[in-house]
Amino acid sequence: MKTHFILPLTLIILPCQAADPVFIEDKGVVVMEAESTDSKLGKWKKKTDVEGFTGECHIEFTGNKPESGPAESPLTYKFKITKEGTYSLVIRARKRLETKREDISNDCYVALKGDFESTGKTPMKLLENDTKLFGGTAEGWGWTAKLDDGHKKFPAEYKLKSGETYELTVSGRSKNFNIDRIMLVHDSENMNKVRNSLPEESEKED
Repeated sequence: MKTHFILPLTLIILPCQAADPVFIEDKGVVVMEAESTDSKLGKWKKKTDVEGFTGECHIEFTGNKPESGPAESPLTYKFKITKEGTYSLVIRARKRLETKREDISNDCYVALKGDFESTGKTPMKLLENDTKLFGGTAEGWGWTAKLDDGHKKFPAEYKLKSGETYELTVSGRSKNFNIDRIMLVHDSENMNKVRNSLPEESEKED
């Protein structure tokens, strides 16, 4: 006679990872605070010591060297476009300098996922993959504006489509680089005016 053993079933509950919020473009502008991500910060640290920051804090990258390094501690930000067209990416940033050298601690990597095209000025491979975006100032807050590939400069411009959701990844590159907020601005808008007005963070999708 065979004996059958019934093993108790064990229910394994895996922790749920919260999805990043999806920010909604309004009137050609997307605004996302640096801290508004559900990604693990890793070597990014929340700080509040630079006056004039928006939102709850700003974040500083603490990995690599001040000169540069590989992409580390990726942070993802999702946004949805309603007004299609060409958008420029800018990051409100600051470089915290430890020496008199001023051409360091001033960049991160960015990459975009989704259904988009290049404007023709920048190779798609640079827009889709981790590429250096640099800028900022050592005094207060400045702005990044250019991609850099082998010392060749390109605009951070993307042709985005209405109804599409995109995922921007920002990764650490140089130590002491601070990020306050991330913005995408349609080419029908005045970039300087939008940046200087410091608009509220974009609404999130329900």
